[in-house]
Amino acid sequence: MNERKTPDRATVSEACWEELANAIVVQAVDDYLAAHNVLQSDPNNFRAKLMQKEALAFLKSEWYQTLTNVNPRVLIQHLENKTGTDIDF
Repeated sequence: MNERKTPDRATVSEACWEELANAIVVQAVDDYLAAHNVLQSDPNNFRAKLMQKEALAFLKSEWYQTLTNVNPRVLIQHLENKTGTDIDF
């Protein structure tokens, strides 16, 4: 009898969800940095300011805590290092 091994669906599914959660967090960081770049040339850009505000709100949210165990202060430090600014968190 030929038995064919199939991947464990729970493991594959769990890995996919973890990858998605990580991508959401990375997108928030990328959005913040993109907004920072816009604000460098246009300090009054409302959309960029709003994007930064929303990204920081996400890092403070329960949703963020559901997605990852990474301390948000670690990401804030990363953003401060990348932008050369102090972020009021």
